[in-house]
Amino acid sequence: MDRAEAEDCNCISQSIADQMAKGACELFHADIGFATTGYAQASQEYKVAIPFAYISCYDRNRGLFVFQEKITGTDQFSRIAMQEFVMKKVINLIQSSFL
Repeated sequence: MDRAEAEDCNCISQSIADQMAKGACELFHADIGFATTGYAQASQEYKVAIPFAYISCYDRNRGLFVFQEKITGTDQFSRIAMQEFVMKKVINLIQSSFL
């Protein structure tokens, strides 16, 4: 992962999610790598009013990203609700991309 880029965005960007997904393939010799990064709840410190996450799926054999997406929650979501919301979206994308 590009350390300067990660520090600049608090490790939260589509590019960081992409690097993490691709890095998971390389590190674990996996065919498919998934990554999420984001804020599961509002953060005054980082000026985040609405929780959001970036997700990425990399296919090492094809050398391409299967999906990359920003998911935005609502200000009504608890931290757990946002995590569940993101994971449901990831599962739906996996099902539509691979099954």
